[in-house]
Amino acid sequence: MQLGEREILGAAARHVGLVMLLNLDDAAWAIELEDEDNAYYRLPLIRLADGAEECPLTMITAALSRRKRGYLRGIVDSYA
Repeated sequence: MQLGEREILGAAARHVGLVMLLNLDDAAWAIELEDEDNAYYRLPLIRLADGAEECPLTMITAALSRRKRGYLRGIVDSYA
């Protein structure tokens, strides 16, 4: 991935994370630095009060590969 592409992907992930923070109760940014076997190790993620976690970066890449309308909204709605 070229630098310009990484910047766009990062901006999209930050936007999705912010939308989740603003719309889901008790959501907070977190980063997993202890468990190297965790799928989200060293990636910014959104952690919910019930312990569920989602990585906005992987949400964006999954949405791009699936190319389905409403994919991201469906994920956020399922947590709401």
